[in-house]
Amino acid sequence: MTYGGVATPVYQFTQTATTFSPAASAGVHYVFNGAADNNIPAGSVQPVMNLAFTGTRTHLVGALTNDPWLSVTCGTTAFSGASTATDSSCAYIAGPPSAGTNASFGAAHALQIAGGAVSGSPPVADGLNVSAPTGAISNFAIRATGPSSFQGGLQFTRTTVTTGASYTVLANDYGILVNKGTGSATTINIPTCTTGGTIDGRILRIADEKGDAATNNITITPTSGTVQNAASLAISANYGKAILQCDGASGNWAQE
Repeated sequence: MTYGGVATPVYQFTQTATTFSPAASAGVHYVFNGAADNNIPAGSVQPVMNLAFTGTRTHLVGALTNDPWLSVTCGTTAFSGASTATDSSCAYIAGPPSAGTNASFGAAHALQIAGGAVSGSPPVADGLNVSAPTGAISNFAIRATGPSSFQGGLQFTRTTVTTGASYTVLANDYGILVNKGTGSATTINIPTCTTGGTIDGRILRIADEKGDAATNNITITPTSGTVQNAASLAISANYGKAILQCDGASGNWAQE
C-alpha cells in the first residue's frame, strides 16, 4: 500500500531492536503529536502512524501457544493514599475522528478491523477474539453501553444433553438441547437468579430436540429462587422449548 506517495516518513524505526526507558516522572512518558497535514494527494490513504509488520518471522522447531505480532502489557495503578479510579484501561480510544471543513463521512469508527484473508486454512479465524478477565465480581468478555448492531449471523454456545437424568447449566452455556438416545425424563438445573454478577439479565434457551418431551418431561429447576414464579418449569410438549431471562431484582427466571 502506498501512503500518499511519501517516500520517507518523518520518523522511521527499522527492525533493529530499540529500548525506550524513560526516567520516573509525574507526567506522560511518551507523547506523539501529529502535526496538521496539508496537500495530501487526492484519493490516497495516509495514516498519521503506520505499523507495517510485513516481514516473515521464522521460529525454531517447537509449538507455540500464542504468536502475537503486537503485544501490550500493562502494569499496576497505585495511589499514595486511598483513592478510586472510576475506569482503568490498558488501552483507551477517545472516539471516532471528526469531519472537518468540506468533509463528510459515510461512517466513522473509533476502531475498525478489516476482514483480510487468512492462509493455511486454520479451523477458526476471528476478527476479534476476547476472553473474559477473572478476579472481579462481574467478569465480562465484552460489555457494550448503548445499542449494538450485528451485520451477520451470531453463533452461541450450544450444549447437547445425550445421557443422564439431569444436567447442571455451566457459566458459558446459552443453548441447551435435550436429545437422548434412550428417552427419559430430564432435569435441567439452572443457577439462582440474582442481582449483579453475570447472572442478572442472562438468557438461557432450553429445547426438546428429540421430540419426546410429552412423554419424557424436561423439568427446569433453579438452585434457589423461582422460574416463571414457581419452583420449577416443565417442558411437556414434543419439540417444546423455554427461553428464560433472569430478573435479578425479583430473583425470578422469566419465560419470554
